[in-house]
Amino acid sequence: MKENRKEMKQLVRSLELYIPLVIALCSVKIGKAQELKFEIAKYQGNRQCAISYTFDDGLREHATIVVPHLNKLGLTATFWINGSKVNRDNAHNLDTTRVTWADLKAMGAAGHEISNHGWAHRNMAKLSVSEAEYELLKNDSAIYEHLGVWPKTFCYPGNAKNEQAIALASKNRVATRLSQFSVGSKSTDANLDKRVENLLATGEWGVTMTHGITYGYDHFLDAGILWRHLEKVAQMKDRIWIAPFAQVAAYVKERDSTTLTIEKIKKGYRIVPHLPLNRHLFQEDLTLVVRCESRKRPIVKQGDRLLNVRAVNGNWLVNFSPWQEVYIEL
Repeated sequence: MKENRKEMKQLVRSLELYIPLVIALCSVKIGKAQELKFEIAKYQGNRQCAISYTFDDGLREHATIVVPHLNKLGLTATFWINGSKVNRDNAHNLDTTRVTWADLKAMGAAGHEISNHGWAHRNMAKLSVSEAEYELLKNDSAIYEHLGVWPKTFCYPGNAKNEQAIALASKNRVATRLSQFSVGSKSTDANLDKRVENLLATGEWGVTMTHGITYGYDHFLDAGILWRHLEKVAQMKDRIWIAPFAQVAAYVKERDSTTLTIEKIKKGYRIVPHLPLNRHLFQEDLTLVVRCESRKRPIVKQGDRLLNVRAVNGNWLVNFSPWQEVYIEL
């Protein structure tokens, strides 16, 4: 009987030391009065929801008026382009309504995502395998040649897709744009405000789709609607994660795929992430939420790096790579 009780105690002890976590709250006793809890935040910075602003077709005014507004507000977005329609430079400006490669390079340098919208904006649902692969690879290669970055995402021209198109476009990518809501000619201050309220209430990731601003397909009746909207959401950056499509998509997939093994060690805890994804594609840091009654700031290390720990709403937050173990000293 005593041996059985001893074995049971050992089993309980082992369960306290090795605790798998898959986006669930993990509780660990650290004393009679304190309980330590770990969880991976739903979004970076433990924000309530996320928004990715995406702009289609590589219009010149995306570079001349949208990006300056975004930069001023400290926001970044995604711009989907068709390489066949991008002007080589200002001296060879065949279509003044479209961006140049120099425009796109400057946009990328400012932190915006420049990604694949098909080489010639062809309907992916109507193409053969070889035709679709050409649209994908030709545009990827052009973006890489001019910008030095290989696109990790894809946006279907005209939002047209089928199982074949999705399978081909998803290969070696973080994600493709499968759903979106339009921000353009039918947008008003009120319905955009309502959209943000709904995202905050549901905790969802909203992906916008915008084409023209002052001209072109679905352009705004009043561009001020967009500027006022962006100014409002910029003031809510502590609650809304506003980031390019590739960033949020990578975070969400990593979050949903990561398992943490938590081991009690002498001075704290050793946390080992397990992520069965392509390491070359998925490089977005995750946010670990540490809930502890102690007001003493934990020391968190990953490899040789001392990670920044922030106090937010009574929790300790730390961004970490899901590809390396983390040590937390309390």
